[in-house]
Amino acid sequence: MVNKRTPIIAGNWKMNKTPKEARELAQALVPLVAGVK
Repeated sequence: MVNKRTPIIAGNWKMNKTPKEARELAQALVPLVAGVK
């Protein structure tokens, strides 16, 4: 059986980040998940 699940990245709405902080966090995560299929 082939795994047909689609991976997702989700965040908790309670993170309480400013837009700038959220953008910086997202940019920091990009290289960490770049090789994930």
